[in-house]
Amino acid sequence: MRGEELQMNWGLFEYVLLNAFSTYTVYILFRTLFIKRRTNYKTEILSYSFYLISITAYMFVKIPAIKIALILLSFFLLTYNYIVFSKKVVISILFIYFILVQIRSNIMIIFGYIDQFIFKINSNYEFVARIITITILLFMSVSLISSCKYMRKGIYISISQWISIVIIPFGSLFIMLSILQGSKINMIYVCIYELILFFINAIVFNIYNSINKEYENKIVQLLLKQQNTYYNHQLEIMKNSVERTRAIKHDIKNHLSVLYVYIQKNQISEALQYIKEICNVNIENNEFASSGNINIDSILNFKIEQAKKLNINVNLELKIPTVLQVSSFDLNVILNNLLDNAINAIDKLKDNREIDLTITYKTNYLFIYISNYFNADMKIKNDKLSTRPQNELIYGIGLNNIKNIVKKYNGTLNINYGSRIFSSEVLLYVS
Repeated sequence: MRGEELQMNWGLFEYVLLNAFSTYTVYILFRTLFIKRRTNYKTEILSYSFYLISITAYMFVKIPAIKIALILLSFFLLTYNYIVFSKKVVISILFIYFILVQIRSNIMIIFGYIDQFIFKINSNYEFVARIITITILLFMSVSLISSCKYMRKGIYISISQWISIVIIPFGSLFIMLSILQGSKINMIYVCIYELILFFINAIVFNIYNSINKEYENKIVQLLLKQQNTYYNHQLEIMKNSVERTRAIKHDIKNHLSVLYVYIQKNQISEALQYIKEICNVNIENNEFASSGNINIDSILNFKIEQAKKLNINVNLELKIPTVLQVSSFDLNVILNNLLDNAINAIDKLKDNREIDLTITYKTNYLFIYISNYFNADMKIKNDKLSTRPQNELIYGIGLNNIKNIVKKYNGTLNINYGSRIFSSEVLLYVS
């Protein structure tokens, strides 16, 4: 009798252990869907502790409506930890609940197949096996969702990482279900195995998550470094322009004196040549874009100068205000990727070495159009020309991130290519 009581106590401990791992899975899901946290860690831990208590009490509640209300209330408290628009809170809670219910339903179907064709679970522990299956496969599903989030940001997920996300949970499930096949099962060992396997799964997930975050931070740092390079280049252009203007202003009297002499002696050709030399002082300042919008001007001046060095002509049409409600980071990603794509494609050509670039702003929207010729023999994959830019890490963000930025501004992205012309159209809605 005492042994049965001990087994029962360990069974209860195991149930709490499984719920703790389920709570960790829900934590991963919430952090995946809601990036920005607004509470401190202490409040966050308390809210997830309440969730753990709620799902542990779930087994003892017999009325289905109360069960659902308890879970939804817990989700509502969890959303308080994150920055969510008030209008979207209810939708977000129902969406998460739907995801978990859908995954759980699919897992139950899988469990029926496993129980019937692969494992012969001890009938006394069939409920335990079902809960273990749901817990582990739910964790695997949420891990896959989390990895997809990084993919949408343009972060490369290696094949080995995808395999690990699937194999390690499946391996853990295989071990646990194998143990539950025996006729004599010691719940103490079951709990110990579960604890070890759950720790392994959590540690592996955190390692890969840290790697992905590090990679994401590295890309952000490179983009910021690149943006600083653009700004420094723009400041250098402005500095040179000011210095040249000061020099001309300082020498204007001398210049006018020389012109006066040329004109007085009727040496018109010499006077015109002298005026041309004065004009060239301003022309050679390499300021191709001068809209007054320093974010766009700095990027374009740097990229156009880069193109000029490769003997690529850029036909620029720029009609934008000095201030736009678009982050400089987003503009950097869009213009940098599109121009890199165009420059690298044209660099393979001997003729038609020019880019048409139009950036215009009209009421509430910003329109970016870029077109260029490309080698007809080049392959186009995923709406990108098969070129290899110098900075592949930054370029690796590519059109995936442009699409995400376009979505952020409720805009559109159109990629068109004919026999030899490749064009991109970006439309962003801004206030």
